[in-house]
Amino acid sequence: SYSLAANGGSENTSYYLSFGYDANTGIVERLDGFERYTGRLNINSKLNEKLSVGANIGLSYTYSEEVRDRNNVQNPILSAYTYRPYEPVYKRKNDGSLVLDDNGNRVYNETSNGFSILEALENNTEFENNIRTIASSFLQYELIDNLKFKTQFSGVYDRYRTERYTQPGSILDGITGDPLAPGSKSDEGSDQFDYSWLNQISYAKTFGKHSFNILAFTEFSKQNFSDYRLTSKGFADKQLSTQENASAAISAVTRKSEATLFSLASALDYEYADRYSVSASIRRDGASRFGKDTRYGTFWSFSLGWDVAKEEFFDSMTDVVNRLRLRTSYGVVGNWNIPNYASLGYYNFGKYMGQSAGFSRNYVGNKELTWESQNSFNIGVEYGLLNSRIYGGIDYFNNVRSDFLFSNSLSYEGGGYNQFINAGKMTTSGIELSVSGDIISTSELVWTVGANITFMDYDVNELLEPEYIVDGTNVVAEGEEPFTFKLVRYAGVDSKNGDALYYDKNGEITNKFSSGDAVNLSGKSPLADYYGGFYTNVTYKGFDLAVDFSYKAGNYIYNATADGMLADGEGGNSNQRVDAFNYWKKPGDTGVLPRPASGSSQISDRFLQDGSYLRLRNLTIGYTFPSKIIERIGLQKIRVFAQGQNLLTWTGYEGDPEISIGSGENQLGEEQEFIPGAYDQFSYPTLRTLTFGIDVKF
Repeated sequence: SYSLAANGGSENTSYYLSFGYDANTGIVERLDGFERYTGRLNINSKLNEKLSVGANIGLSYTYSEEVRDRNNVQNPILSAYTYRPYEPVYKRKNDGSLVLDDNGNRVYNETSNGFSILEALENNTEFENNIRTIASSFLQYELIDNLKFKTQFSGVYDRYRTERYTQPGSILDGITGDPLAPGSKSDEGSDQFDYSWLNQISYAKTFGKHSFNILAFTEFSKQNFSDYRLTSKGFADKQLSTQENASAAISAVTRKSEATLFSLASALDYEYADRYSVSASIRRDGASRFGKDTRYGTFWSFSLGWDVAKEEFFDSMTDVVNRLRLRTSYGVVGNWNIPNYASLGYYNFGKYMGQSAGFSRNYVGNKELTWESQNSFNIGVEYGLLNSRIYGGIDYFNNVRSDFLFSNSLSYEGGGYNQFINAGKMTTSGIELSVSGDIISTSELVWTVGANITFMDYDVNELLEPEYIVDGTNVVAEGEEPFTFKLVRYAGVDSKNGDALYYDKNGEITNKFSSGDAVNLSGKSPLADYYGGFYTNVTYKGFDLAVDFSYKAGNYIYNATADGMLADGEGGNSNQRVDAFNYWKKPGDTGVLPRPASGSSQISDRFLQDGSYLRLRNLTIGYTFPSKIIERIGLQKIRVFAQGQNLLTWTGYEGDPEISIGSGENQLGEEQEFIPGAYDQFSYPTLRTLTFGIDVKF
C-alpha cells in the first residue's frame, strides 16, 4: 500500500492532490487477488469578494481475480475443507510416476469431489475490473451581505467489466461443456452514470448572542444504467479467448434503466448565547420508482440542544463536571431502495414452445407502492469530568419503520411471482453508552482507555400478512424479531437405535423429519442483542501503542459449514471433521451424533449456533523519530509502525463468527434476498493481517 498527498495554495486559492496504490494477493493460490489505483484533486478559488468556485475529481481503477463462493465445487474454500487431506494434486500411476497427457503435461487428479480446484484456478479464469470517476463543481455568489447563492453539479460514472473463461479441455469444460464446441466464454459489463444538480440559497447572521443559518434548495438527481452479457462456445485454442474466436454464440443480452429523484428542502439552525441550539428541516421528495400517484413523500426533522455546563448556576460544579450537554431530536426520513420500475412489475421475453416470441410475468406491479418512512427519536447527554479527563455520552434511540419495503412471494398467484409491497411496521430501539478517560496525562506519557456498548431491541409490530418467509429459513412475523429463524427443532439421538430425533409442531418427539414441523424460534435471529468495543492508547516520548477490541452477542448463525462437515455418513466421500467419528454405535450410547446413513442430515436448529464473539481487532505499535533528527535531513516527520488485524478471537461458534452470508452464488443482484449474518457456508474468511509501514511528511 502506497500513498502520496500534497496540499497548498495562495491567499485566494487552495488545492489538495493525492495518489494511492494498493495490492493484496489474498489467500487463494494462483490468484493475483486485488489491485487498486486512486487519485484525487480538489481546487477551491475565491475569484473576487463575492464569487467563489471549486471543483473536485476522483479517479479509481480496481482489478480483482474472483473465486467462486458458497456451496460449490469450484469454491476453493469449500475444497480446503472437503478434499481428503492425502489426495495428490496430479494423477499418478501404480509405480508412483506422473500421468502425462498427449502434450506431455501433467494431468490433474480430479479428487474425491470429482473436480480439481487447482486445475480450475488455472484453466477457469475469472476477473473483474472497475473504473470509477467522481466529480463535482460549484459556483457560489454572495448576492448581498450574508446571502449566498450556490449551484453545484455532481456526477459519478462507473464502468464495470468481468470475464469468465472456461478453457477448452479443462475439467469443468468436460463436465458442463459441449464436446463438439469445447470451451466457453462470458463477457459482462455495465455503465452507470448518476448525476445531480443542486441550487441553494442560504443566509447566515450573527448579532449579539444570536446566531442563525437558514437555507433552501432544490436538487434533481438521475441514474442511468445499462449492461450487457455475451456468451459463446467453441474455442480452437485456450489462448484465443475473445468472442470473435468462438464458433457459436449462446446468448446476448443488453438492458438499460433509469431513475430520477426531485427534492425541495429547507433547513434552519439557530443558536443563542453559545448554550441553546435549535435545528429544523423539511423536504419533499419525488421518486420515479413508486406509483404515479404515490411517488412523493414529505420528511422533516427537529432537534434541540442545551449546553448546561455553560450556565451560571453550574459554575460551582465545573471542577468536577466541566462539560454537560443535553440534546434530543425527532425526525422522519424516507427510503426508496428498491429496483427501478418496481411499481410497474417485470416481464420476461423469449421463445414460446421453442418457436414464436412470447413473454411471461415475473414481478407483479403495485401502483400503490410508496416511500418507506423511518420515524427516529433520540435523546442523549454528552459529559466531561475532571477537566475532561473522563468523557463520554449516553443515548437512547427509537426508530419506527413504517410501510417498510419488501419483496413478497405471491404463491397463491401461481407461477412463482413476486411483488414489491409496503409490508408493515417494525421498531428498533436501544441504548448506547460510551466512556473514555486519560488515566495518565503528562508531557511525556499519555494513557487513554475507552469503551462503548449498544443494547438493541427489535420488534415487528404490524404486517399485512401474519408472516413473510425470507430466504427459506427466516421469517418476518408479528411479535418477533425481524428475520427470526424458522426451523425444525432437533431433539438429539435415540439411544436405542441411533436415529436422529426431532420435535413436531406440538412438541412431541419423533424420528420422522418433516419441514412442516418448522416453528419460529423466538429470540433467535441474526440480529445482535448488544455489540461494541473497547480500546487503549499509550504514547510515551516517540512510541505509540493502540489496541482495539470489538464484540457482539446474542445473534444466531446457521452454520452450514458445520452441517457439511458433520454429515452423518452422507458426506462419506469427502473429508469430515474429526468429531464426526463420535457417532452412535451401540444401544445406550448418549452424547453422540446420529448413526451414519440415517438420513439425519436435515436443515434443523441442530446447526443453529450462537454467534457471540470477542475479537482483538487491531494492535498497532509505532515510533516517531525526534524532530531534531528529522529536520537535519529536510523532513518534518518520519514514523515507522507495525500493525496486526484480527489477531485473536474468543467465541463458542464453530468457525468464524463474522463470516455468515446467504447460500446464493451472488448476493448483490436484484431480486435476491440477503440477510447479513444469517448463514455461514464455506465463505472466504476474515484474514489475520500483519502490516509494516512508514509515514513521511516533508
